Amino acid sequence: MIKLVDNRRNIFIFILIIGIISLVNLKVLAYEIPYMSINTDTTNYMINNGEEVSVTYVVQPQDLDPSYFGYSNREQPNSREELNYATLDLNIPDGIQVKDIKFNQNGIIQNIDLNSMELPSIQYQSVGSWKWSWGFYRYWSGYFRSNPFEITIKYIGNNLSNKAVNEYVIGGNIKVGWESVGNLPNVRLSVNKKLSVNISVSDSRGNLGKPYNTLDDEKNRLHYDDLTQDNTLIGRGLANFKVSGIAKNKNSDYYLKYRFIKKGQDDNTEWKSILLTTNSINADIDYDNPNNLTFRSYDVNHLPTLSGNSQWSDPNLVFKNPSSNIKYLPTTVASSKSQYGHLASYIDSDGITQYKWVPNMTFYNDMYIGGEYKEAAKYWGYIKPKKTGWYILGILSDDGAKGTITADGKAYEFSKNGFYPHGVQYFSNRDANPIYLSEDEYYPISLEYFNWGGGGAFKVGYKYSEHRDYGYKYGEPDYMGEDGSAFTFYPSKSKEPGENADGIFTGGKDGIPFPSEEGSYYIDYRIVSIDKNNDSNQEVLKEGKYGYFNVENRFITNISIENGEKLIQGKKYDLKYTLKPKPIATKDISNISSDKLPNTIRLTDIKINGMLPPGIKFVSESNSNLNENSNSYYIIEKSGDETPNGTNFTIKFSNDLVYTLDKNDMMYKAEIIEIPVKIQIGRIGEFIFNGSDNRITYKYSGKDMATITQYFPTININAISSSKIIKMGILDSAVKPSNIGNVNSISDVVNGIPSKVALSVKINSLGTIINISLNSNYLRTGNRDITVSKYKIINGNVDFGKPETAEFSLNNNNISIKDKDKFKLEEGTDYLIVINITPDIPNGEQLKVEGSIEGASDVNKHYAILQPTEMPDVF
Repeated sequence: MIKLVDNRRNIFIFILIIGIISLVNLKVLAYEIPYMSINTDTTNYMINNGEEVSVTYVVQPQDLDPSYFGYSNREQPNSREELNYATLDLNIPDGIQVKDIKFNQNGIIQNIDLNSMELPSIQYQSVGSWKWSWGFYRYWSGYFRSNPFEITIKYIGNNLSNKAVNEYVIGGNIKVGWESVGNLPNVRLSVNKKLSVNISVSDSRGNLGKPYNTLDDEKNRLHYDDLTQDNTLIGRGLANFKVSGIAKNKNSDYYLKYRFIKKGQDDNTEWKSILLTTNSINADIDYDNPNNLTFRSYDVNHLPTLSGNSQWSDPNLVFKNPSSNIKYLPTTVASSKSQYGHLASYIDSDGITQYKWVPNMTFYNDMYIGGEYKEAAKYWGYIKPKKTGWYILGILSDDGAKGTITADGKAYEFSKNGFYPHGVQYFSNRDANPIYLSEDEYYPISLEYFNWGGGGAFKVGYKYSEHRDYGYKYGEPDYMGEDGSAFTFYPSKSKEPGENADGIFTGGKDGIPFPSEEGSYYIDYRIVSIDKNNDSNQEVLKEGKYGYFNVENRFITNISIENGEKLIQGKKYDLKYTLKPKPIATKDISNISSDKLPNTIRLTDIKINGMLPPGIKFVSESNSNLNENSNSYYIIEKSGDETPNGTNFTIKFSNDLVYTLDKNDMMYKAEIIEIPVKIQIGRIGEFIFNGSDNRITYKYSGKDMATITQYFPTININAISSSKIIKMGILDSAVKPSNIGNVNSISDVVNGIPSKVALSVKINSLGTIINISLNSNYLRTGNRDITVSKYKIINGNVDFGKPETAEFSLNNNNISIKDKDKFKLEEGTDYLIVINITPDIPNGEQLKVEGSIEGASDVNKHYAILQPTEMPDVF
């Protein structure tokens, strides 16, 4: 008998097995775990009570089959997918705490909630293409790939008093659901039983030489030196300190004192101090002046008052004319007009009285100021929150304002779309908020504000929560600078921000910058404890020296002018800014073999900031701020109107400056650069180009793209007038140059009868001033104005058709004859100048009238002497 049931069962099982195999081949039922490899550069650290250690783990997820995200190989997957529900599981021993955790993938930094430990979504991109199997079956062949991401965990030592425990081991893993997908490398935190100081020096290439470390001193002495280094800094040099193992006493403050000593000089350089509050040291922060911001004002008298909406909404116009004065301003909130500031008057270059608002404080409540009030300003520095958590920031302003804070290396504009004239409004940018801020950190902040007149207000607001998505205060925010504020402001020592209309301050880099003056330096330091109740009670805990490091200016700089010894008032000249790049030795670039040296070194973002002294004009193209000499290689542009301090301008390089390796002497070399700026001499006398007002800034193309500043030398130039007096005397009869008689001699005149003192002059310079001086006021007119007439002389003949007459003041027996309305001394023209006076000379006395051209090189004496005589008897 045949058992049909059994055969059917066998056939069913066979078909089921074939189906499963097919589905697996089609990857419909495939299952895989999203494993990840996790690494870190260093696994051994030193730690002590209250000290922080930051560990960055680099996570590389493995490629995933499309089926993981639910795709079959018969369909094309989406270009992107996310892996969710990944969590971090840490094994933290007693004595160690986690302060914060940051997640960074594709440059986007996010904070991880310490309660949930849930990671943000991990991004994957699809890679693959359609393929054919056996010529008739089309399928998708590919995978999902994820870029590596970083998890940075900040551990802090807490109550490490158990002497039996010298090392703490931290492990952990990443889980997706309940499944572990990757283990974190074990990190070992060794308890630092003694005070140690580590110093590393970096420049544009990264760290240089062997770091200084007191742990290298086996005898653990109080004083330890390492003066074996010989490194030349390429770009900005930074000394990075790390101080560990301080057995802190709550009654003492601890300071790093440091100074840079130049080889060959006495060690009497003044010490500088930084309070040791965090592991990282940012020398740009002025810790000694809390509750201040660095401030720069801008002259806005070129903009209308209470009108011109589009003009006031343009930062390039608002921040067109920067003040040369950069100072600190308190961050208190003013509650009255007099508390906030006052109006100050000044005379501009055209002799017109202008007004400028001078604030006493950074912030002020809503109030009416009125009058001539209008202002623009930039503020920059740092804020330190008093509590760790999430903050929503904003600005209350009337009129325009902008606020930017830098956190996790990224700048966030927290008051978007508020830079235009408006009444009192509060601006807060949702895209930039909330921001996670730690109570132990200093965050760079940049503020901009303007007011076009009338009333105003300016305050920075905030709302706080321990949680990102809820728990914030309802209604009106709290404001920084007010009593009880959750923030402390600190000013920046940097003077560079605020020069460009679109520039914002993103903070100084951790580390202490080397001096800019050329020389070979060593670092001298001390770690000092100071009794909080008695400043004189101080103790040096550690001290030493570290060097040498060579600071070199990259350029030999110079400012010069063609025909510099004989500058003529009114003439145009080329003011030359010269840059002679110094060669760079290959030994200063790298210690690797010559065949691996780069062929070029580049300097980028090159810009010269210049200032013309008052009286020198920046010659622009018509209807433009560009200089006549501006071209496609060097953009020369006036950056503000002429002020009492001078005229600011910039020279922007369109291309990098390239050093090329010369293999004959193994030196990098670059060509000399000369940039002419077209100027016009507006007056006679001395002009000083201050080196502090003329500087070049640039960056090295490398790891540290910091801005380097070098100043030009100070130079003095003099301008003279080339105008001349041909002759001078009494005009005998008709108005002709030939009738100027008795040149430089005595002429008889009759008191009470008008006389004409005449000069034949050749005007060769714009703005010529003819000075007339009298030895005494022997005039019938007394101190009243003197009438002066002028006639053009053409081919030796006087042009009587267009005489011009003007009144000039007699001040202390002197008359200055110069350009006035309808009385112009034109360049390249000869004139007959006639001075009308009525003498009243006592018997036995003389009236001497002297003439000279102010600032002229002509040293000849020109004068007429008048003496009284009796009226002749004509009957």
